[in-house]
Amino acid sequence: MSNVWPILMIFLTGAVPALVFILLIWKRYWALIPVLLLILIILETAVTVSLLYGGGFFGAGVLCVAVPVAACSLIVLIGARAAFFRSFKEDKSRRRWYLVGIFLIPFLLLAPLLEEFLIIGVCGAWNRQAGDAIIRALQAYKQERGTYPEDLEALVPTYIPALPSARCFTPYQWFSESDTYELFHGMSSLWTDGEFRLHECPREGATLLIVPSVLFDFVHRYNLTTGNWSKTSLLDGTCTFLK
Repeated sequence: MSNVWPILMIFLTGAVPALVFILLIWKRYWALIPVLLLILIILETAVTVSLLYGGGFFGAGVLCVAVPVAACSLIVLIGARAAFFRSFKEDKSRRRWYLVGIFLIPFLLLAPLLEEFLIIGVCGAWNRQAGDAIIRALQAYKQERGTYPEDLEALVPTYIPALPSARCFTPYQWFSESDTYELFHGMSSLWTDGEFRLHECPREGATLLIVPSVLFDFVHRYNLTTGNWSKTSLLDGTCTFLK
């Protein structure tokens, strides 16, 4: 029975906003409907910020619960449709608000997940674009000296005036104080300083440019040997699944 409670709580969480919304329409509490929608907007914004600053998908598990929560809300709204329209055939205001809710409430419940995917995509593109200048400087350095430098500071100022900063970065300074920091010590600085850095993969024979990531869960890297961008999970390690 204990395994059923988490699943039950997920579906109850999704049902509550839809049930409250239907009750407000039924009782014609028009002034409270915008309040409910505003509360949902504030909550989804707070969840998105918490995800970005609190560990991403691994930290909050929103990827696992967002879809069933939104689905449960949609099921409740659709299930009430027949009784609702039968009771208020001529009441256009109620019908209009109902149509607004059947689309808007599930969307707001899914919004943190959708927003995080959007932020990851946009910020990843911005940071890769910022890293292009470093890549050109590294290529010029190797062409002239036959090897890549040990660190990026060696490129300044001969090959690049200054190292660019990440255009989009979530500072996980809190992570350095957690017990997990030591477990991922080889990659932990990637999440706390927001700097570009070189990383050698001797077994794979590759040199990587590591790009600051807006999300805790993934490492974005450019393979200087093959000229390909890729990303990997922090659980897999920096040198895995190279392209």
